[in-house]
Amino acid sequence: MSACARGFAAYPDGGGHMDWFTGQRATSIAAGPMLRHLFVAWLLGIALTSSVQSAEPGFHIVETRADESTCVVMALTQDGGMAVGSASNTRSGSSHPYRGFTWTPALGRVDIAGQGLGTYANFSGVSSNGSVITGSTWNLIAGTDARATVQRNGVFQSLPVLAGYTLANSLVRVSGDGLTVAGSCAILTSPAQYQAFRWTAAGGIRGLGFARAGDQRSEARGISRDGRTIVGISINMNTGLSVGFEWRSDRGMVVLSEGYYASAVSADGSVIVGGASTGAVYWDAQRQAHILPYSQEIAPGAMCVSDDGKTIGGVLSQQDPYLSEAFIWTETRGIQTVRDYAGLHGITIPPDWRLTSCLAMSGDASVIGGKVLGPNREQRGYVLEFGPLCAADFNADGGIDGVDVQAFFDAWEAGLGVADVNEDGGVDGVDVDVFFHSWESGACS
Repeated sequence: MSACARGFAAYPDGGGHMDWFTGQRATSIAAGPMLRHLFVAWLLGIALTSSVQSAEPGFHIVETRADESTCVVMALTQDGGMAVGSASNTRSGSSHPYRGFTWTPALGRVDIAGQGLGTYANFSGVSSNGSVITGSTWNLIAGTDARATVQRNGVFQSLPVLAGYTLANSLVRVSGDGLTVAGSCAILTSPAQYQAFRWTAAGGIRGLGFARAGDQRSEARGISRDGRTIVGISINMNTGLSVGFEWRSDRGMVVLSEGYYASAVSADGSVIVGGASTGAVYWDAQRQAHILPYSQEIAPGAMCVSDDGKTIGGVLSQQDPYLSEAFIWTETRGIQTVRDYAGLHGITIPPDWRLTSCLAMSGDASVIGGKVLGPNREQRGYVLEFGPLCAADFNADGGIDGVDVQAFFDAWEAGLGVADVNEDGGVDGVDVDVFFHSWESGACS
């Protein structure tokens, strides 16, 4: 995979330009602190005379209609070229339209209607190439007749519900090839009971059961691109205790961790992500749980993951949902708000718009989607397309200046992973060369 394909800009050595930095970090600038300080002082003198503002590409707001109050992006195609989601009206005393939509950069939001779709619709899944869309549809405003639905070639097919259940839950996911669907059926007892299901055209609908004896509620929340792994949550409604689960056809449903939920899974099922009140988590291929550390008293929840499992998106939850923040996690940089992460890629999010969730991610993590809060607390969907890493704006403040030079060298001398701007797994002189090629150009591309 090329550096650009991974979200980083490639800067070849310019035939002698700063080539004396291409040795290992410990034997280059760090070996001569006086030279380093003189060099930084010279660069700061140049930089502070001119600050170049980063461009603002790649941030798209998915608008609501006049009779809607909120919309959200729920899923993306593998290349990020199309998003699906839903819009509704949550205002008190008003009508309650629910519309499923697709969104593309060329056409914007397109509301979907078609043969077999009910009065209301909610889209939450899409196949790798966008040819299959999944969600739920219903005709009664209360939603008590809701069914999972699959759109293929412009025609919607409502799926049956499991025996003993009366309706489908709104979250319906689909595999990359569009052939396997995962969702949940419910019966509105008190408390309501749910059971996760798997559906294929050949095998029909199949209940996945529960993770533990005594559980009365299981919900499927994610499916791998290869369709072999389904993840979600299983709950004992009497005790309120929950567990994250993994289901595979060769071993059924198994417990991941007590007290957690699972929400998404990598393309081949090797990495599963989720969360709990204690924070976001991912389970590796050996199903060892790894908590994503975060310094503030905020509970992160992981909601989506890249195909290779190396980039995770989610929500930094607050008691007031209007104060929640979307986050991106990578092994190199840890948890960052999407706003800061976007800044590293040369994208400035308008300061009066707050990204409150990251719910969808393309296969290579170059595009994400979710919900954004406007200056008047209006709730909109968004799609954010990341360009190459903006090594020049190292502190992600939207400007390219001497402060970035100081921040880069502080991180570089400490050997921090964030200074690995060429993402080759090491912090060395090559990173210095890459940083200054970008910085001297005064641009993020």
